[in-house]
Amino acid sequence: MTLQPENVGLGGVLRPGVWSPMVVTLQNQSSVIRQVRLQWVHPDADGDQVVNQRLIKALNPQRVERFWLYACLPVSSRMKDRYEIRLVDEETGKLLQSQRYELPEVAPQYGHVIGLVGFNPLGLNGYAHEYCQHEKALILQGLSPDAMPDRWYGLSLLHSLIWSPDGGDVSTLPRAAVPAIHEWVRRGGHLVVVLPNGLETWSKSELADLLPAVTMTTLTNQRLPMWLGRAQGLREPTISLRVLTPDTSRPESREVSTLLSTNEGFPVVVASPYGLGRVTLIGIDLTERAVVTSGLPNGNELWKAVYGWEAMWMPKAVAEQAVQSQQMNNPVSRAVHSLDAFIPSRIAKTETAAPALLLAIIIFALYWLIAGPISYAYLKSKGKLHYSWMAFLVVVAVFNVIAWGGAVLLRPRTAALQHVSILTHETGTGWTRTHSWLATFIPRFGRVPINITPPDGLGNFTTVTTSGVLDSDETNTFLDPQSYTVDTMNPADREVPMRATAKEFEIDYATRLVAGGDGLSKDWVPPQGTLRNDDGFPSGALVHGFPADLTDAFVVYSPGNGQSPWAWRIGTWAVGSALKFEGKLPSNAVRMLTPPPPNREAWGGFLGQLFYDRKPGWGTLMGFAGGQAMQQSPTTNASDQEIYAVEAMTFYDALPAPDTKPRDMQNFTDLPLTVIRSAGRIYDLTEQLALRRVLIIGHIRDGPLPVPLKVDDRTLPSRGWTVVRILVPVE
Repeated sequence: MTLQPENVGLGGVLRPGVWSPMVVTLQNQSSVIRQVRLQWVHPDADGDQVVNQRLIKALNPQRVERFWLYACLPVSSRMKDRYEIRLVDEETGKLLQSQRYELPEVAPQYGHVIGLVGFNPLGLNGYAHEYCQHEKALILQGLSPDAMPDRWYGLSLLHSLIWSPDGGDVSTLPRAAVPAIHEWVRRGGHLVVVLPNGLETWSKSELADLLPAVTMTTLTNQRLPMWLGRAQGLREPTISLRVLTPDTSRPESREVSTLLSTNEGFPVVVASPYGLGRVTLIGIDLTERAVVTSGLPNGNELWKAVYGWEAMWMPKAVAEQAVQSQQMNNPVSRAVHSLDAFIPSRIAKTETAAPALLLAIIIFALYWLIAGPISYAYLKSKGKLHYSWMAFLVVVAVFNVIAWGGAVLLRPRTAALQHVSILTHETGTGWTRTHSWLATFIPRFGRVPINITPPDGLGNFTTVTTSGVLDSDETNTFLDPQSYTVDTMNPADREVPMRATAKEFEIDYATRLVAGGDGLSKDWVPPQGTLRNDDGFPSGALVHGFPADLTDAFVVYSPGNGQSPWAWRIGTWAVGSALKFEGKLPSNAVRMLTPPPPNREAWGGFLGQLFYDRKPGWGTLMGFAGGQAMQQSPTTNASDQEIYAVEAMTFYDALPAPDTKPRDMQNFTDLPLTVIRSAGRIYDLTEQLALRRVLIIGHIRDGPLPVPLKVDDRTLPSRGWTVVRILVPVE
């Protein structure tokens, strides 16, 4: 038997805390069919050893075969550890082969990762640094169709996947990767397809159902659209392009949004939803010779339309020169705030140990006082110091009984679960994705089964990890590290070691949520009702049956077709009450974002006021003046800053770019602000703003976990904070 790991990570890149794929090549050099287990071994956040494995039932003799394997490496400073690949005989349990390897390129915790099937960077290099934006983009160029993983979570590293004509024909995509891409997009992924100049095979491929409902018409000898940027050279070339017109014979065409058109008004960049995700179609071959030789695309118009970025497009060399000439500040001189820093403290079960620890300190203090100065003073006053040792032994015995008895009485006896969750629901299809971070306490030692059973007919697309939430310099591990296995093809089920203390998990669950639950608690009844387009504005009413009122709620209406969205706060949306839309904007509606006026740095609109007036993470240091639409303060148990951080992460890509003007480094209260997120990348809904729909975001405090999780074969009592996001198409 020979074993060789290849393509560790997606495109040779992996990120701690995110599922990573690996291709392993096996060769059975014997003359018999072998049944083996292929294993990827690494530590988890607690130092226990995770054995990610898949069973290979028939490894054919004298053949070389390739297999996918998946793992979620720990979010910790231990990323320099070596990792191991093993091959174990299923019948005998004998280790056949093992190989240790160094990790490949590790993507930073902060930053976009864009997968590019192709080699031309398509002008995205202008975003591959932090000089003009909150986080840089890492472009994984050179991905090939045959390198696409066969499970959706193998793509979870990606912010988006761009399929460029120079990356290979879609017909060469392996059959096993087709459902993986479908599920990745359905869960919120963004697929960008750049159509080739020649033969187009996408509309006849196995991914054709993902594409927007359009008809494609080829036009030749067309001028370059201005939004591609400024062309280099004296003569402006002409190109061929595809006009993408909504196909009105198909009902789903009403959800197609035109993002960019030619100079003559023909739509060539369009987008439509697929589940909770989005697919964008670009009708201009950005790898065509005439485009490339003209130095296009450049500028930020194209990718702003596609991704909603407000960042300034600038080549890195130009930005570095601007910093050296003091025309721009250096990112290292900006104040940095992590928007998702609250998650670990929200799930930490500190109340489990804090009271007992305080009582233990008090008992120890009493023991020290009574065994020492108090007993000594008492015996001396009675003239019986010769009984000191006997008194000391009595005190020790009494306090031993008190300590042991108190420990037994105070020991937590009830299993419990605390969580922070994001539930995103699309009312048109019923698709719902829940992403949860949680801490589970089981008051016993031993192996505890953790499993999630999906509703019938939906397959098993759920993932459970124990990799930790955020990176930290601290290393807290158990003194008795243990090993446990995870089926890499079914990562929702596992048995983990418990030590009568809390263990953290991260869960990604998807279902088709309808009235009655379908996999979730029956209390989670999704919103009922429809919204219609009434002269350009939504009209209708919605009623929800979630377990509690949605507090601190706000509404975003996106007209689609590249038009600027509107936002307004509604306060609390009570269970069973109608949220009405009357075909017009409410009086407190503001634009989602408006650029700053001349000679001013502060942006306006909903996000501008949130970013500049609220200053996420800075509290009263930067002030909370707010505008008219922001005067209604949150009233839940969550702090104001946590609510604002969630709102900023929800539309992170649309936030105003950081102020790049040079500043006086001695005035620390006026530093430009940069906001970052790591685990919180999953919050972002910016790409939904390009589609015609209504978005409602609210919060449920102290609600149950919206995932059908079984721990130790039972549903544990749970409480926590759920951020609810509802996507409503406008018919």
